[in-house]
Amino acid sequence: FRSACGNSAFTHNVNAIDPATGWVSWSKQTQAVYTGSARIVSDPAVAVDENGFRMAYTAINFGENGAAPHASIALATSEDSLTWTPLGSNLAAASTSLRGEILRGRPGEWDENLETPFVLKTSAGFYLYYSGYRDGLTPGEPAKGFPASLGVAFSRDGVNFTRVQSEPILAPTPEGFDSDAIYSPDITPYQNGYLMVYAGHCYGKCPGAPGVRVMAATSPDGIHWSKISQPLLSPKSPPEWMRDGVAEPAILLGPDNHLYLFFT
Repeated sequence: FRSACGNSAFTHNVNAIDPATGWVSWSKQTQAVYTGSARIVSDPAVAVDENGFRMAYTAINFGENGAAPHASIALATSEDSLTWTPLGSNLAAASTSLRGEILRGRPGEWDENLETPFVLKTSAGFYLYYSGYRDGLTPGEPAKGFPASLGVAFSRDGVNFTRVQSEPILAPTPEGFDSDAIYSPDITPYQNGYLMVYAGHCYGKCPGAPGVRVMAATSPDGIHWSKISQPLLSPKSPPEWMRDGVAEPAILLGPDNHLYLFFT
């Protein structure tokens, strides 16, 4: 389940800025704003255009007879960001009972499961970024879901997505801060190109303590990326709540031309 934050009438009223902090105050909605047809619905990523809101999300289903859970990417639309409708299935290659599914994993490939999407709206159309990993556990890896790399699909209409290439656009760096996985990409236009932040996972041969850090990469076109070798943010204490890990980042270029990094 997923909940929304903010003023329920935000399309008509603008929340006041708190002069003490310089930020708008947020309050949680008491009820989930969307429940998909998948067993688990998570990792929302929302894009806005002239037609309203598009939310890509991770949809996880559990197979029959004890089969392992399987993750794909689904999409829902909204006029106000609080009432959402899943797309009808548009996957012609095979039937699916998952309403809204727009991209599924490829059996036997590096992206058998798809998670943590991000939607980037450009003048040409929509780019859908996702983390992919295999069904089985690779010997020596910490758990299912590792290693995970980053892929991208493209759509002109925001509904029908096709992979841009078969191989990852960004893969873990051996013995680097993201040597086990790249998850939760978030991208903003920056300096005539794009800046991406993501959660870099390392649990084996790491240049520092094992764990999760916020990493970054840059691109001139959204397809070809160059990593920034050092983390943007690492676990630290104080504050106590950042002691063990930082993850799920989002980057925003503010009206003051400063970059703001949000994270778990």
